[in-house]
Amino acid sequence: MENVLFLHCDCPDPFGFYDRMRETNPVYRDEGNRIWAVYSYSGCRAILDSSRLAVPEFGADGLAGLNDEALKMSGRLVRVSNGSRHEIARLVAIRLAEGLHAESVKPILDQLLDGSKSAFQVDWVDAVCRKIPVLVLAQHFQFTPEDREILLEGVNGLAQLMAPVKTPGQVKAINRIAGQLYPVAEKQVIRSVRFQEAISGLENSHGLDRQEGVALFTSNLLGMFIQAFDGIRGLLTNALIQWIRYPGKRPGGSGNREELVNFVRETLRFDPPVHHTRRIAQAEILLDSFRIAPGDSVLVVLASANRDPEHFPNPGAFDLQRPQNRDHLDFGSGSHHCIADQFATALTAETLSWLVSRYARIYMPDQKIQYEPKSNVRLPVHLQIECSTSNPKP
Repeated sequence: MENVLFLHCDCPDPFGFYDRMRETNPVYRDEGNRIWAVYSYSGCRAILDSSRLAVPEFGADGLAGLNDEALKMSGRLVRVSNGSRHEIARLVAIRLAEGLHAESVKPILDQLLDGSKSAFQVDWVDAVCRKIPVLVLAQHFQFTPEDREILLEGVNGLAQLMAPVKTPGQVKAINRIAGQLYPVAEKQVIRSVRFQEAISGLENSHGLDRQEGVALFTSNLLGMFIQAFDGIRGLLTNALIQWIRYPGKRPGGSGNREELVNFVRETLRFDPPVHHTRRIAQAEILLDSFRIAPGDSVLVVLASANRDPEHFPNPGAFDLQRPQNRDHLDFGSGSHHCIADQFATALTAETLSWLVSRYARIYMPDQKIQYEPKSNVRLPVHLQIECSTSNPKP
């Protein structure tokens, strides 16, 4: 019996496992965890695009002990809602994502890494990846410097809100951080003319009262910080790893934005931060002759689909000329496709551009990369790098 819900800290080669499962059991029932797992590209795409499945919402165990601020968020986040609630939350998330741009990352990087230095050594994850997504979003939404620091310190703890079942210690931390961050985000929503106009529009189109509109915008604003913190920091790390490991695959010019964006897209296919997502069958589903019953949980293994040779020829090669790399599923598909996909890709490309345009040598010393003890995302804990403006003499 295979355990499909392994932790990435315990699995040095998940892609080898995915290859084996895709070849022998593209649709697999894990009885121990009471969940189906889908490994083929066609199967994953069918599940994501089907209206007969829903995203898992928080159950009673996931909400137990949470304070008012955490409960307000839990019931309104676009990523854990379905039906009419998802329709409204998605409209809110789209308005939040309007105008997001990545160019502001460069002055932030100048401050974090001191762009005037000719050489430095740094933990890329701690110094950049954990901070850049939060700081760029906080600047875009015009948080004060003091509130940016509160967000930077609290977002990691608030991300524990997404756990389906929480320990007493996690609940205590979530409540403390939600009590700090919710009022900070709510203040920004209330003072924003653009958001207040959007809330008025929802009042007219969907009959929402203003209090509910403010709660929806506040909750999904914080949800955007959570998702960026987990997803983009992993992408920032993985993209740099590929840049260092595959020097012959680098774009011809570090200043060519479209080539850098394409490099990031291939990273998303080849070594994505998000490895799987889940769905709950709302009606009977037939997939590759398997009957998935109503109420069954389905693990959609995106990282396996991204290496399916039926869709991506020679999938184990990091190939910038691959015509299908836009087809990767790391941002999902269907009604729950990530709204900020272009922002995440552009932010990573701009960060790479800043780094490689300043430093001729970007080196990763020998190290064993450890991964966080999570199942759905593969996130390096640390990544030591060395950068200098000139290459060492032979």
